[in-house]
Amino acid sequence: MTQQSVRFCAGCGAKQPTGARFCYACGATSDNMTAQAIPAVAVPSLNATTKIVGRVLIACILLIVTAILVCVALNMLFGTLTGHF
Repeated sequence: MTQQSVRFCAGCGAKQPTGARFCYACGATSDNMTAQAIPAVAVPSLNATTKIVGRVLIACILLIVTAILVCVALNMLFGTLTGHF
């Protein structure tokens, strides 16, 4: 991971865009701005997220199909025993 440098106004603490000559919040000159290094944030890849969502979706579909099959089997079993099918 790389680090990016972000500038802040020393007077008011507002974050400043790159190349700003004056603070947009308080009007201080760029001489009053300090740079701070912030670490880059790791973002999970879309492929990893997509795989997880796909697996959860498949598991839900299998659970629903299993529940339907169990209901059909119970209906056949108890419907046959009671004379209703």
